[in-house]
Amino acid sequence: MTAQKLKTHFGKVRTNTALSPAHRILTSSNRISAFDCVLPLEVAGKGTILQAISTYFFTKTKHIIPNHFIGCLDAQTMLVKAGQVFPLEVIARGTLSGSLWKCYAQGGSERVFNEWGVQLPNDMTQHQRLPETLITFTTKAVTGHDELIRMDNVSNHIRSWLQNSGVADPARAETLLEQIKSSARALFSFGQSQCENSGLLMLDTKYEFALDDSSKLMLVDEIHTPDSSRFISLEAYSQGRIEHFSKEWLREKIQIALAAQIPAEQEQGRNMPFVLNPIWSDTEFRSHLGQELNARYSALFERFFPGLSPWDLTAPHLVPWPLDPVAVRTAESKQRLPSRVLVVGNGGRDYSLAKLFERQPDVDVVYCWPGREGWSGGKVVSLPALTESQLPEFCAHQA
Repeated sequence: MTAQKLKTHFGKVRTNTALSPAHRILTSSNRISAFDCVLPLEVAGKGTILQAISTYFFTKTKHIIPNHFIGCLDAQTMLVKAGQVFPLEVIARGTLSGSLWKCYAQGGSERVFNEWGVQLPNDMTQHQRLPETLITFTTKAVTGHDELIRMDNVSNHIRSWLQNSGVADPARAETLLEQIKSSARALFSFGQSQCENSGLLMLDTKYEFALDDSSKLMLVDEIHTPDSSRFISLEAYSQGRIEHFSKEWLREKIQIALAAQIPAEQEQGRNMPFVLNPIWSDTEFRSHLGQELNARYSALFERFFPGLSPWDLTAPHLVPWPLDPVAVRTAESKQRLPSRVLVVGNGGRDYSLAKLFERQPDVDVVYCWPGREGWSGGKVVSLPALTESQLPEFCAHQA
């Protein structure tokens, strides 16, 4: 395949380019996502840290389950095996944290059982260690929030995916589910032991799985990075404090900023895509988030690998580029959509175009002029009050 014919998918933080039916190029960017969108800031060095950590854990966990890692092409780019990726995310949980804690706090173990299909003890506290590693599942939403899948529905979810994907023997669903759960528990246990040796506690983490070209299960995407896992200081935890070394710190800071908004700003923020919320107009705030998150990701890496740099982990696994890297990057950039798109019109076709653009991860905002009031929501913003003479100036301001 020539570089001009490459097919690229732009995820929230990774660029996934298909080289052939068997191989892909996976690039970790410095973009950061939270609250179901890519935020208007970057974290310096993030991509190199994520790749180095994933490289280490991919190579160290091959005895648990095969994975898609072949080698590194540069500091932020991997060559990986292609596969049919399961349309679900697997969450391994060692503590009562995140969305599980929110559900528990609202209605205790009874509500967790009713909504999640899992049984927990009564009278637990936030971040308390669970009796054993808990495996839960969510969908992988292209836009919006991933939805919880009840434990008693997961096998049906996998069975339907197998049938729709043309994979032979959909009766394998139960076997695959057990393989996924046992692999996730073993991976989490391995990661936890590495964390504890580094003075860290992994509250929970996300795994993704796929079927390779021989329909065997393999681990894909990333593993035990501060984007996919919640890490805290073990020493602080033993003292009753929570000190984050992951993206969770960012989520908490953004929630604090949103709560501190005046009512008018809060109302304005509710009626527009998240990246247009007034908090992002504060350049000092954005700079602080990026610098602090860089410091926390770097501190996490130093705890895992004292005295080493991300390149020290990546360099031993370098493999040759299968195509000219400049041509690959050029082909990728030509396929990338702008972060903000304008759809002109207010008919059915225009609405369909707006929803199509909304589903693209590299698009942050879809403006519709004149659009219709009822269209606004998610990433879509209608502009019925904007006159034709004002449109050029509006577009220039958005560029």
